[in-house]
Amino acid sequence: MISKKVDFLVFLLVILGLSTAISFIPIVGNEVDQQIYISKIRLSWDDDPQTSIVVMYESSIQGLGKVEYGLTPSLGMEEIEEGEGYIHEIRLINLSPASRYYYRVGVENSWSEIISFKTAPDDSDLSAETWA
Repeated sequence: MISKKVDFLVFLLVILGLSTAISFIPIVGNEVDQQIYISKIRLSWDDDPQTSIVVMYESSIQGLGKVEYGLTPSLGMEEIEEGEGYIHEIRLINLSPASRYYYRVGVENSWSEIISFKTAPDDSDLSAETWA
């Protein structure tokens, strides 16, 4: 008799609560690959636009933000954020005026595609609309 009651309770749990029970199963460790997304890449400056730029972006996981950059698409230089987060802001300094820089942003081992920007020209009389 007890066996039939247990079987019936198991049956009810399966029929009524399977989807709810499954949603509470914890996943431990790296058993499931997590897709990491990088979005909303933006450039700005808070200092001299001839020699510096601020790279901002968001990631789907919390981590240290990184920017790899250089004067060619092979990059070669790197800046790493000081603290972990979902929103990243990394300042690149000591850049050459009127130069095209290639860069990509990342978190963990996930990277954006390589894109580029150009620093402001030497002539400080030019407006931002002229070189942007």
